[in-house]
Amino acid sequence: MKKIVVVIICVLLLNILLSCSNEPTGIRDEFYNAGLEAMNIADKFLDMEIIAYEVFIKGTDLINKLDAASGFSKFDNLSKKENLIMSLIFDLTLDSYFISESSTQEESYEKIFGTRNELAGLLGQETRDE
Repeated sequence: MKKIVVVIICVLLLNILLSCSNEPTGIRDEFYNAGLEAMNIADKFLDMEIIAYEVFIKGTDLINKLDAASGFSKFDNLSKKENLIMSLIFDLTLDSYFISESSTQEESYEKIFGTRNELAGLLGQETRDE
């Protein structure tokens, strides 16, 4: 009897450990990975490793890659979180375009910073301090 109880407890503990993941529920892998990639792009820009135009190009490539992988442009079967990830990637891409095309660079920089942290919160990742 003790062995059965021990086995049941071990199975329950294993189940609990396996369910503890940084990856939030309701987001398919391609959207989760795209969100992480967008965060990485934003981090490189914020660390001045790439310029705004590169953010725009990489963001556009990321959107096209998601479209090809999942057909998101139809907006069928996307969860609320997946729609939000797509919106944030669009925001990141457009804000980087406005940095290179306008005089509101500081405002766009702050938007990219905010978008990056919003993605981090949605994906269960650490936010960035200014």
